[in-house]
Amino acid sequence: MKRPSRQPAELSESLHRQLSSYALAASAAGVGMLALAQPAGAKIVYTPANVTITTKPFAIDLNHDGINDFYLQQYYSHFYPKNNDLLACNNPFYQSTHRAYICYTKPSNLNGVVMSSFRKFASALRPGVKIRRGDRIRVNNVVRLGGVSVSPGSTTRWYGPWVNGGEGVKDRFLGLRFKINGLYHFGWARISITTTKNTFTAVLKGYAYETVPHKPIIAGKTRGPDVIVRHATLGELAAGRK
Repeated sequence: MKRPSRQPAELSESLHRQLSSYALAASAAGVGMLALAQPAGAKIVYTPANVTITTKPFAIDLNHDGINDFYLQQYYSHFYPKNNDLLACNNPFYQSTHRAYICYTKPSNLNGVVMSSFRKFASALRPGVKIRRGDRIRVNNVVRLGGVSVSPGSTTRWYGPWVNGGEGVKDRFLGLRFKINGLYHFGWARISITTTKNTFTAVLKGYAYETVPHKPIIAGKTRGPDVIVRHATLGELAAGRK
C-alpha cells in the first residue's frame, strides 16, 4: 500500500511571531555576551587639583589605589647660598637635624620622571606632547624641577626649566612612569609656577594616567570619550600631606 507523501506542516502566525522573538532575544544575548568578552578600551583617568606645593610633601596617587606614587615638595636650604628647590620625590622622610623633609638619594621603587636634555632637571612638557617608551626617564628617588639660589649680597640665580629664568611657567606637564601590578603605566602632573623677586609658588593643577600598560599618554588631555574624570576625596587630599 502506497504511503501518502508528507507535507511540511504549516505554523500558525502566532507561533511564527513567538519563534522570531526567541531568535531575536538569543541574538541580542549573544551580542551582549560578546561585548562583555571584549577587553576594555584604553582610558585616561584624570584627577583635577588645585594644591599649592609647600615644604610639606604632597602625595600623588595616580590610580587611587591607596599607594602614593610620587610626592611634590619645596625644599629650603638655609645655608649660603640659600636654595629653594621644587622636587619630585618617591619616599620623603622627616629629618629632625634639618628640621625638614628629605628625599632619599638612592633608587627606590623605580617610579620615574621624564628628564630634560640637561639631565639634571625634570622636563617642563608642553600640552600635546606624548609621554611614552623611549623618553629619558630618571628613576632616582629625587628629581629637581628647578629653583632659585640667593647668595650673600642678594644675588639671585634661577635654574631649571620650571622656573624659566625667573619668569615661571603656566600649565606645564611633569611626565611620570609608575607601576600597577608590576607593569609600567605613563602619566602626568600639571603644574604652574609663579615667581617673585627671589622665590616662587608652585601649584599642582591636576594629574592623570593611562590605564593600559606601556601605552603613551598625551600631556594635558582631559576631554574625550576615552577620559574618565575622578575627583580626589577629602580623605585622599588630607592623606596627601605627609
